[in-house]
Amino acid sequence: MTDTQPNTTRPGLTPLSTRAKATRGQTRRNNLRLALQLVYADSPTSRAHVARASHLTPATASDLVDELLDLGLVMEVGTGPSAGGKPPTLITPNPEGRSIVALDLSSTDFQGALVDLSGEIISTRSTPGAIGEAGLHAARDLVRSLASLSTAPLLGVGIGTPGVVEPAHGVVTSANLEWKEARLGAAVAEATAAPVHVINDAHAAVLHEYSVHSPRVTSLALVRVGRGIGTGFVLDGHLYRGDNEATGEIGHVRFDDGVRPCTCGNRGCLETIASMAALLEAVGGDQHPTHQRVAEIASDPAAESAVSEAAVALGRGLAPMVALLAVREIVLWGEVTSLGERYRAIVEEEIRSRVLPVNTDQIRVGYASAGPDAVIRGAAGLVLSAELGVVW
Repeated sequence: MTDTQPNTTRPGLTPLSTRAKATRGQTRRNNLRLALQLVYADSPTSRAHVARASHLTPATASDLVDELLDLGLVMEVGTGPSAGGKPPTLITPNPEGRSIVALDLSSTDFQGALVDLSGEIISTRSTPGAIGEAGLHAARDLVRSLASLSTAPLLGVGIGTPGVVEPAHGVVTSANLEWKEARLGAAVAEATAAPVHVINDAHAAVLHEYSVHSPRVTSLALVRVGRGIGTGFVLDGHLYRGDNEATGEIGHVRFDDGVRPCTCGNRGCLETIASMAALLEAVGGDQHPTHQRVAEIASDPAAESAVSEAAVALGRGLAPMVALLAVREIVLWGEVTSLGERYRAIVEEEIRSRVLPVNTDQIRVGYASAGPDAVIRGAAGLVLSAELGVVW
């Protein structure tokens, strides 16, 4: 799963193997994860409720909760109403029991945060982004800096990065960061003994965005449009990664037979005509998009034609995705959110004009609810799920 194993001096709930009959120790760990899931889902709760919901004996459930208390993952918070006997002691997750370091490497500056077990961001730090080997060192140093701020044991490190991620070892190929099979997980592991989890930035963001929309929607496509274009999918409630973890790299599909070179080495990719970097270039600016600069373009009458062309290009690029997946909820995220309603409407109309009505009657293109820290929150949530089996 990761380049390092969990620190044996900081006990956690180790994921189980599913290839063999569970040992007694594995069954115990599985039950611990189940008990913790119930505490997270129904907090504040009681030992009796954990026993009823898990179908374990009261004695076993009580022992599991006691072990979670010893691990520092839950805490007692008073008593509940009595049902005729002794009032039950209430149990809730302990937000300070562990901390998580989460990174977002998708912007001009690398962003990082220290997150507690309730999802609250405790501290943030950033460092100038870098490419190649320097980018690996910058990510490692940012993790080390944030880990030094933690007063709780570190549960793990989650990193959202542009590019294709091989999650088993944290290997990344990213045109924007000039990485080809870069061992990001191994580089970051030098800064901490905690497990490292690496995920594509759009995949991390869609995990967080889906948590905002659920249960109203079961499938969601998040399209990140900034200096590049990437897509993350939650289909029928599950993150879709694809067979080779490369799903969502729509920015590097050729849509234009022109001569615009792309960072991937090809020409005419969607990113070269529909990204915010391409839009800035079209209006005569630099290619490092910020929300402020994109908002200025949105309000500039002289840039109206360029904005419309970028919107049409994105809609044209997303239409095949809608036709193939029949996903009706599409959210745009990144610097693109500063372009306003007119841009959003053009993207939606362009998709509708290119796909059968059966797929577009209920389609909605909107801007993401998630703020600029969506990748960080999604990456932190990945660590929580992978290491403890729970979700926020």
